[in-house]
Amino acid sequence: MNTRFLVLTLSLLLIGTTIILMPEQAEAQNRRSSFTEMHDGDVHYKWSDGDDLLEIRLKGEMAFTADDKAVERMSRDGLLMIEEWKGGTRRTLEVRPASGGAPQCTYKVNGTERAYDAATRDEVARLILIVIRNTGIDADRRVARILEQDGLDGVFEEIRFIDSGYAKRRYFGALLEQGNLDTAALQRLAGEVTRQITSNGDRGRFLKKAAPYYLENSQAYDAYFDAVNTISSSGDHARVLMHLLDEHDPDREAFVRLLQSARRIASSGDKARVLKKATARYDNHPDVRAAFFEAVNTIPSSGDKTRVLKALLDNADLNAASVTALFQSARDIKSSGDKARLLTSAAPFFINDEAQRAAYFDAVNTIDSSGDHARVLQSLLREQRLDKASLMALLSSAATIKSSGDKARVLIAAAGRVTSDDDLVEAYLAAAETIAAPGDHTRALSALVKH
Repeated sequence: MNTRFLVLTLSLLLIGTTIILMPEQAEAQNRRSSFTEMHDGDVHYKWSDGDDLLEIRLKGEMAFTADDKAVERMSRDGLLMIEEWKGGTRRTLEVRPASGGAPQCTYKVNGTERAYDAATRDEVARLILIVIRNTGIDADRRVARILEQDGLDGVFEEIRFIDSGYAKRRYFGALLEQGNLDTAALQRLAGEVTRQITSNGDRGRFLKKAAPYYLENSQAYDAYFDAVNTISSSGDHARVLMHLLDEHDPDREAFVRLLQSARRIASSGDKARVLKKATARYDNHPDVRAAFFEAVNTIPSSGDKTRVLKALLDNADLNAASVTALFQSARDIKSSGDKARLLTSAAPFFINDEAQRAAYFDAVNTIDSSGDHARVLQSLLREQRLDKASLMALLSSAATIKSSGDKARVLIAAAGRVTSDDDLVEAYLAAAETIAAPGDHTRALSALVKH
């Protein structure tokens, strides 16, 4: 075993251990762990819980026996030292290469060396197994052996003895690669990962690795996304979903599950990043549309929500139903500026459709800012050839603008569109009568007369 590899595994073990302990606030106050790699490649790992202590020092290269009970061989400069304080008892194990090259063990209890008898060998084997399990050393070989001897149950049972989230992840990954798992086994594996890997980071990293195995089996989708949904960290949750979008090609059913999962992300920013990425795969299917907008509508941030909907306009070829859903979603954007920017960008997508018209003007009429309200209506007049019903809706909307100047500007822009229809002229005049400033009122009427 290469010491550099062990440095990496112990570093990750430290990270995993720290994350695992965080939810247990009362106990975590007494738990400490540290890791140091000295300049010459030595490794020092230390973990404590109250009065209990585990300390490991490693140097050189070494390999363990197939039964995981002893060091089989080590380099000439090799050294393994384990110190354990547990229940008031101090146990130490020192393994060095003997003159003949075979490892030589010195085992002490409370400072007194013990003869290397059967009882000592059992204690040494226990300490060695702690190191092997919690660093994930040679996980692939161990999983293969346990699978052959005790099957799937044996592997799950072995993983329950491991404390390190990093090591658990390595064992679950080895099982995934070697186990040739059917649907039931994949479903069980996802449940075991949820129960046994308490670190959000380690759980997320495993689920990213597991994605291709689950995405090729639609019957395992529920189990996989149920596991993803247990990730309480918004960042880790989002990273898993972004990985699925970046590195894989989920089918429509999996994509809908992904959107439903994104809905559960607490952070506006993380949720928005996933949904912006997802816009490139949006396909107007009713199930996709429902899942997408249900997720978007849970984004509380006006800016984040606007950016997602703007990305949908830019990246997807939207049909009428999807554009209508976008207008309906825009209605609840709190910021007048953000809402106006989105509706201005969406103006080219407006069609003279009854449902879409109702959704669009329902959103426009909730804009509090007179200037933003007017800019949206002016952009619609510039972009589209509006039919009579749409022009009537626009004039009715303009009448609600509070500012006389902004209202007059909209009516002047609309004047050339209304003169051919008596109903439109009447609606224009009704809107003009709501203009309080005499000068603006006059300009609006003059524009109508001119046309």
